[in-house]
Amino acid sequence: MMSRARCLWWVQSNLNGAIDLLRAVVEADRPFAATPRIPFSDNIPRFEWQGPVVYYGAIGLVELLAPRREEIGMAPLVWYDPETFRVSECIKRWGKQHCVNGDAEIISLEQFMTQTQERSPNDEVFVRPDGDTKAFNGAVSTLEDLQHMVNCTTLPPQLPIAVAAPKTLLAEYRTFMIRDRVLAMTMYRANGHRVVREVYDPEVEAFAKSLAEIWIPADVYCLDIATCAGGQLQLLELTCFNSAGFYGVRLPAIVHNVSHFVEDLET
Repeated sequence: MMSRARCLWWVQSNLNGAIDLLRAVVEADRPFAATPRIPFSDNIPRFEWQGPVVYYGAIGLVELLAPRREEIGMAPLVWYDPETFRVSECIKRWGKQHCVNGDAEIISLEQFMTQTQERSPNDEVFVRPDGDTKAFNGAVSTLEDLQHMVNCTTLPPQLPIAVAAPKTLLAEYRTFMIRDRVLAMTMYRANGHRVVREVYDPEVEAFAKSLAEIWIPADVYCLDIATCAGGQLQLLELTCFNSAGFYGVRLPAIVHNVSHFVEDLET
């Protein structure tokens, strides 16, 4: 009988939250490798491991790893496709009615700034990148503040962005998913204030599962779900697991379940 290949966790060591994840990997009795990423470098650390590898780190390196897994001599599991992890794709797949920003207009940054020249600088909009690139943080902003941000950064003019009306959100949750299964959930904001704690809400779980019945975007992923002003639950964001913040969730259980999932794929 063939021995079961153990899953190794490859963690970017110079990243917020890396220590907590590494402690959880040790507690879960899993092998690991911790390597830093050199800022602004496209170099990928190399090492050998005979078995599945789950990578966790900044989205920039996730984007590098996804298309180059075979090139580096192993295939770290990176559940990320830039065409999938987009506001526009979520609206297309799950429907406007299920998305907080279902009213979003997808437009280039340059086009949007041109269109808003005749509007009041105090007008507020919610704006974020269409993709999960973290080119800038999504937020409600006045047009004046948005113009200042554009002037002070090197954002490409053709960057696709999602622009929507501001919404009032009563609570924001992150659910950790393996296909259609909810592993854990955490609340990270309530009434606009940061509140980080692991919770269990059966209605949030049921909503996350209902989305997975429509479309499963990756084997392992995160769904950010919001309670809106009217009390209804809607999808706030689809997030790549490999670079997601954990927001106080019990990490050893996440490590255990994801490890078993990928080890089963190998057998």
